Amino acid sequence: MAVGIFPTGLLVAGVHYPRKKEAGLSNKTLSRPFYLGIGLSLVSAAAIPFRVATAPLQIVHFFPQPIMFTGRRRISPTFTRWLLGPVLLWGALALLSRCVQLRMPDKKVKAYFAGSPGPVFTFTEGSAQSIHYASLGANTLPMVVFVHGSPGSWDAFIGFFKDSLLLGKVRLVSVDRPGFGKSNPGKPQRSLKAQAAALVPILATSRSATRPILVGHSLGGPLIA
Repeated sequence: MAVGIFPTGLLVAGVHYPRKKEAGLSNKTLSRPFYLGIGLSLVSAAAIPFRVATAPLQIVHFFPQPIMFTGRRRISPTFTRWLLGPVLLWGALALLSRCVQLRMPDKKVKAYFAGSPGPVFTFTEGSAQSIHYASLGANTLPMVVFVHGSPGSWDAFIGFFKDSLLLGKVRLVSVDRPGFGKSNPGKPQRSLKAQAAALVPILATSRSATRPILVGHSLGGPLIA
């Protein structure tokens, strides 16, 4: 159990700190998850030997034992396992950290739409839960609303905003669910009913005679249902 806490704590801290910097949030907003992750890492590191902490990464045993020479001196296979273990551990944590990033930085979004029409970003008003969303196309066109899963943000569907088959034919809308992206980040709404109600002001912006089409991914599926 302690072995699992060690990388989990580092992952929690590693995911929340860069996300806080990218979103421009205050130190107080995501400080609890960040310091919780650091605390878990320190406690578990002090409670278990380093050898045990890297035990899950002993997959290198399945690889052919490397034989390396430096002049006349042979490097022990055990030494290479001890060297590769920490490298694989930190590499896996870095990869997972990037995989679960909640939103694409604004600079990357701007670069992605360079030379092409980009979406307009808006916050809903007049409701208890303000929702951030991206939209592209006239409000008189049939509306297609994308709802992401957990974790995620509006940019999970960013590719559709450059689809030539859709542009000019429908109005594309992709939302940040409550607690994700720029919709009160770090404060998720547990109730699917409340999340669904927060989408109503967005649907009300449509001036098309055609009913909106809702597209949900993962937890976004039951939300739109």
